[in-house]
Amino acid sequence: MDENGKEFIVLNIDELEKNHGVFSNGYDGVMYATNKATCPVASFKLFLKKLNPKVDFLFQHPKSTHPHDGPWYNAQDIGVKFLSLSMKTISQDANLSITIYRYTNHCIRVTCKVSLKDFCLLI
Repeated sequence: MDENGKEFIVLNIDELEKNHGVFSNGYDGVMYATNKATCPVASFKLFLKKLNPKVDFLFQHPKSTHPHDGPWYNAQDIGVKFLSLSMKTISQDANLSITIYRYTNHCIRVTCKVSLKDFCLLI
């Protein structure tokens, strides 16, 4: 909660890379609760509830079916190969890939980073 009692989450960055850095508002990335169906804080909190509590990985390997109760994820991290294959499949299934270009994990990472920055600057 901020000093006005508004709920938010902060993106903390521990490493310095070419597209990392502090945003112009002085934070590494802040998303405030919007109380709408697309609220980023509510979505993040729901995601955390679905994680397997037996491990500390944020990105866990999903179960083949999502149970109504309990974690949606197995007690293992997903790994780079799983992400790479998933992005290839998602890109192709959504007809986003063409023969010359295929979306990758890095494309999504950069797009997410820019989108979060733009969103934070609107606050």
